[in-house]
Amino acid sequence: MVILFVVVILGVFSRYVFQNPFVWTEELALFLLSWMVFLGGSKLIRSWENIRVTYFIEKLPSHLSSILDLIIKVLVLIFMGYVLVLSLTIIPKVGPTEKSPALGLPMTIPQMSLIFGFSLMFLQMIGILSELVIRQIGKKEP
Repeated sequence: MVILFVVVILGVFSRYVFQNPFVWTEELALFLLSWMVFLGGSKLIRSWENIRVTYFIEKLPSHLSSILDLIIKVLVLIFMGYVLVLSLTIIPKVGPTEKSPALGLPMTIPQMSLIFGFSLMFLQMIGILSELVIRQIGKKEP
Protein backbone atom coordinates (compact mmCIF):
# COMPACT_ATOMS: atom_id res chain seq x y z
CA MET A 1 0.00 0.00 0.00
CA VAL A 2 2.92 2.32 0.74
CA ILE A 3 4.42 1.56 -2.66
CA LEU A 4 1.06 2.25 -4.31
CA PHE A 5 0.84 5.59 -2.49
CA VAL A 6 4.36 6.56 -3.57
CA VAL A 7 3.72 5.58 -7.19
CA VAL A 8 0.49 7.61 -7.35
CA ILE A 9 2.14 10.65 -5.75
CA LEU A 10 5.04 10.34 -8.19
CA GLY A 11 2.59 10.22 -11.10
CA VAL A 12 0.70 13.29 -9.89
CA PHE A 13 3.94 15.15 -9.16
CA SER A 14 5.39 14.38 -12.60
CA ARG A 15 2.19 15.39 -14.35
CA TYR A 16 1.52 18.70 -12.59
CA VAL A 17 4.98 19.90 -11.56
CA PHE A 18 7.12 18.73 -14.50
CA GLN A 19 4.26 18.90 -17.04
CA ASN A 20 5.72 15.65 -18.37
CA PRO A 21 4.02 12.64 -16.77
CA PHE A 22 5.71 9.31 -16.30
CA VAL A 23 3.64 6.98 -18.45
CA TRP A 24 4.31 3.93 -16.31
CA THR A 25 2.97 5.22 -12.97
CA GLU A 26 -0.71 4.73 -13.79
CA GLU A 27 -0.15 1.20 -15.03
CA LEU A 28 1.99 0.21 -12.04
CA ALA A 29 -0.57 1.73 -9.65
CA LEU A 30 -3.30 -0.35 -11.29
CA PHE A 31 -1.24 -3.55 -10.94
CA LEU A 32 -0.41 -2.80 -7.30
CA LEU A 33 -4.06 -2.04 -6.57
CA SER A 34 -5.08 -5.37 -8.05
CA TRP A 35 -2.63 -7.22 -5.81
CA MET A 36 -3.72 -5.21 -2.77
CA VAL A 37 -7.42 -5.93 -3.36
CA PHE A 38 -7.06 -9.67 -3.77
CA LEU A 39 -4.59 -10.13 -0.93
CA GLY A 40 -6.68 -7.88 1.32
CA GLY A 41 -9.75 -9.93 0.44
CA SER A 42 -8.16 -12.87 2.20
CA LYS A 43 -7.90 -10.88 5.42
CA LEU A 44 -11.53 -9.80 5.15
CA ILE A 45 -12.71 -13.35 4.54
CA ARG A 46 -10.77 -14.64 7.56
CA SER A 47 -12.44 -12.17 9.89
CA TRP A 48 -15.71 -12.54 7.92
CA GLU A 49 -15.90 -8.77 7.47
CA ASN A 50 -16.92 -8.90 3.83
CA ILE A 51 -19.96 -6.96 2.67
CA ARG A 52 -23.17 -8.86 3.24
CA VAL A 53 -26.78 -8.14 4.05
CA THR A 54 -27.63 -9.60 7.45
CA TYR A 55 -31.02 -7.98 8.04
CA PHE A 56 -33.06 -11.10 7.22
CA ILE A 57 -30.60 -13.51 8.81
CA GLU A 58 -30.81 -11.60 12.10
CA LYS A 59 -34.62 -11.86 12.06
CA LEU A 60 -34.55 -15.67 11.92
CA PRO A 61 -34.46 -17.94 14.96
CA SER A 62 -30.88 -18.76 16.00
CA HIS A 63 -30.87 -22.37 14.75
CA LEU A 64 -32.15 -21.29 11.31
CA SER A 65 -29.70 -18.40 11.11
CA SER A 66 -26.85 -20.83 11.95
CA ILE A 67 -27.93 -23.16 9.16
CA LEU A 68 -28.28 -20.29 6.69
CA ASP A 69 -24.86 -18.94 7.72
CA LEU A 70 -23.33 -22.35 7.04
CA ILE A 71 -25.04 -22.56 3.64
CA ILE A 72 -23.78 -19.08 2.74
CA LYS A 73 -20.22 -19.98 3.73
CA VAL A 74 -20.33 -23.20 1.70
CA LEU A 75 -21.63 -21.26 -1.32
CA VAL A 76 -18.82 -18.71 -0.93
CA LEU A 77 -16.31 -21.57 -0.78
CA ILE A 78 -17.76 -23.12 -3.95
CA PHE A 79 -17.68 -19.77 -5.75
CA MET A 80 -14.06 -19.13 -4.76
CA GLY A 81 -13.07 -22.61 -5.84
CA TYR A 82 -14.79 -22.08 -9.18
CA VAL A 83 -13.07 -18.73 -9.82
CA LEU A 84 -9.74 -20.23 -8.73
CA VAL A 85 -10.07 -23.14 -11.16
CA LEU A 86 -11.04 -20.77 -13.99
CA SER A 87 -8.07 -18.54 -13.16
CA LEU A 88 -5.68 -21.47 -13.09
CA THR A 89 -7.04 -22.57 -16.47
CA ILE A 90 -7.15 -19.28 -18.33
CA ILE A 91 -4.29 -17.14 -16.99
CA PRO A 92 -1.41 -19.48 -17.97
CA LYS A 93 -2.77 -19.53 -21.54
CA VAL A 94 -3.45 -15.82 -21.95
CA GLY A 95 -1.06 -14.02 -19.60
CA PRO A 96 2.30 -14.92 -21.20
CA THR A 97 1.11 -13.87 -24.66
CA GLU A 98 0.34 -10.28 -23.60
CA LYS A 99 2.62 -7.49 -22.43
CA SER A 100 1.62 -4.36 -20.55
CA PRO A 101 1.89 -1.29 -22.79
CA ALA A 102 3.91 1.06 -20.53
CA LEU A 103 6.06 -1.28 -18.45
CA GLY A 104 6.41 -4.10 -20.96
CA LEU A 105 5.76 -6.69 -18.24
CA PRO A 106 4.06 -9.96 -19.04
CA MET A 107 0.41 -9.66 -18.04
CA THR A 108 0.86 -12.83 -16.00
CA ILE A 109 2.28 -10.67 -13.19
CA PRO A 110 -0.87 -8.63 -12.50
CA GLN A 111 -3.13 -11.57 -13.35
CA MET A 112 -1.40 -13.75 -10.77
CA SER A 113 -2.98 -11.54 -8.10
CA LEU A 114 -6.24 -13.28 -8.92
CA ILE A 115 -4.73 -16.73 -8.43
CA PHE A 116 -2.88 -15.86 -5.22
CA GLY A 117 -5.79 -13.90 -3.78
CA PHE A 118 -8.44 -16.52 -4.47
CA SER A 119 -6.12 -19.30 -3.28
CA LEU A 120 -5.72 -17.53 0.05
CA MET A 121 -9.44 -16.74 0.26
CA PHE A 122 -10.28 -20.37 -0.50
CA LEU A 123 -7.94 -21.56 2.24
CA GLN A 124 -9.41 -19.01 4.66
CA MET A 125 -12.92 -20.27 3.91
CA ILE A 126 -11.82 -23.85 4.55
CA GLY A 127 -10.43 -22.66 7.90
CA ILE A 128 -13.66 -20.85 8.77
CA LEU A 129 -15.79 -23.87 7.90
CA SER A 130 -13.45 -26.19 9.82
CA GLU A 131 -13.72 -24.01 12.92
CA LEU A 132 -17.50 -23.90 12.54
CA VAL A 133 -17.72 -27.69 12.33
CA ILE A 134 -15.34 -28.17 15.29
CA ARG A 135 -17.39 -25.70 17.33
CA GLN A 136 -20.62 -27.56 16.50
CA ILE A 137 -19.07 -30.92 17.40
CA GLY A 138 -17.84 -29.45 20.69
CA LYS A 139 -21.36 -28.26 21.56
CA LYS A 140 -22.88 -31.71 21.03
CA GLU A 141 -20.44 -33.60 23.23
CA PRO A 142 -21.57 -33.93 26.90
